[in-house]
Amino acid sequence: VNIDALIAYPKKGEGPFPVLVFNHASGGPKQFSNKWFKFDKQMAMQLRKKGFAIMFLDNFSARGAIHTYEDQSQVPNYAGYVDAFMALEYLSKDPKINIKKVGITGWSRGGMNSLAIAEKRIRDALISKDLYYAASLPRAVECRQSGFFRNPQPIKETKIWMINGKDDDASHAHVCEEYGEKMKANGADIEVTTKAGWGHGFEADYEPEYE
Repeated sequence: VNIDALIAYPKKGEGPFPVLVFNHASGGPKQFSNKWFKFDKQMAMQLRKKGFAIMFLDNFSARGAIHTYEDQSQVPNYAGYVDAFMALEYLSKDPKINIKKVGITGWSRGGMNSLAIAEKRIRDALISKDLYYAASLPRAVECRQSGFFRNPQPIKETKIWMINGKDDDASHAHVCEEYGEKMKANGADIEVTTKAGWGHGFEADYEPEYE
C-alpha cells in the first residue's frame, strides 16, 4: 500500500530540519483541516515558524476509507503502526530531515500510533534498528489496543509524554496509567498525565457535550 502524506518545510533555512509527524484520528485526514479540530494545524504553523518541518499522514485513503468514523473499520489499527514506521524510514532518506530529531503526535487513533512506535518489537520487524522517533506526544490514547504487550520492550531513545482526560469515556485513562507504569519499569522515558475534567476530544473547538 502506498499511502499519502503532506510534508511542509520551514520557509527559512536549509536544514536538515527537525520534523513532527501528525497522525489523524478515526475521522480521517479531513480532520487536519476541519474547523472543529484546529489544534494540529495551529501547532504545525507554530512549529514551522520555529524551524520545524511537519508531516501529515493519511492512513485511510489508500485503503478505501472515505474519511468517516464508520470507515475506520476498513483500516486495521496495525496499519497505522506500520505507516508510522514506514514514514520514519522514508524521512531517513530525505537529506532535508534531521533523522535524529523526528517526533510524532496524534489523538485517539493517532495517539495509538504515537504510542505503538515506542515498542521495540514492532520497529525491529519493520525497519532498521538504528531508526527511532526521538519524541512522542500521544493524546487521548486507547491503551487497550495500542498498549497490548504484557511485557513491553520500549525503545529507550524515544521520549514520551502521554496525555489523557480523566472523563474520557472512549479511551480510559486508568488503562494508560497502568501501561505507562509497565513501560517505565522496563526502561521507557515516559511521563503520563491525566487531566481532570477532560474528555476524549479535549482539543476540539466546541463545548463539551455527551455523545
